[in-house]
Amino acid sequence: MDKARWGLNKSQLPASVRSIGGRFGYVDDGQTPNTQIVLFNYGNCELLFEVRGLPSNSPFPGKKSPQTAAKPQNFVGNVWYGSEGFVVCPSYSSGIAYSNDGEVLKEFGGGSDNDHFNNFVQAVRSRKAETLNGNILEGHLSSALCHLGNISYRLGPPVPFTRKLEAFPESKEAGKAMADLINHLRSRGVKVDEASYHDGRPLKINPATESFIDDREADQMLTREYRSGFEVPRKV
Repeated sequence: MDKARWGLNKSQLPASVRSIGGRFGYVDDGQTPNTQIVLFNYGNCELLFEVRGLPSNSPFPGKKSPQTAAKPQNFVGNVWYGSEGFVVCPSYSSGIAYSNDGEVLKEFGGGSDNDHFNNFVQAVRSRKAETLNGNILEGHLSSALCHLGNISYRLGPPVPFTRKLEAFPESKEAGKAMADLINHLRSRGVKVDEASYHDGRPLKINPATESFIDDREADQMLTREYRSGFEVPRKV
């Protein structure tokens, strides 16, 4: 993520971010967490992102969720909670709208999981950006969230699970996610009482200046020194 101006308003990026997690269940050279919770605070709403590197039970609410699957597996999807119900998208090409009690209101379908990938390749070949399903700004917003969460994670110290800290005191849902994370690790055979996680640094974001507020160390992680001939320009 370079420090070129994002040109976004404050509603499009979070006001703050905090990430916790670690690498559990196997040993490798990976530098990003395989188990992670990231809380993005937008002021009037929250975005909670979770990663489970080990097989898990279904995270999806609603009566069509495979909560009783024969064995744990990996899931990818999104859940939107509203005042009158919630929507679950368990894949790139389907969605289910539920009432608050989990009853199915409507189901949606939209082609194959490869549609967006094919659309991108076709737009590259035709040089017609207007044919993209989503423009580059949408891609930037999504990837920026990943970078912000990992910056918080990298700046956090290791903390033993045995140290009784209240995870995410600012968010009830994120605190519940932390408890679920610990139970998930235990169920997968991880010796939680002997392990530590990275307690990510809480970071406040200034979208207007594309920087963090009062945190020069975090700002330094927004970009890097590029190899000669492969520099990313400040403005594209």
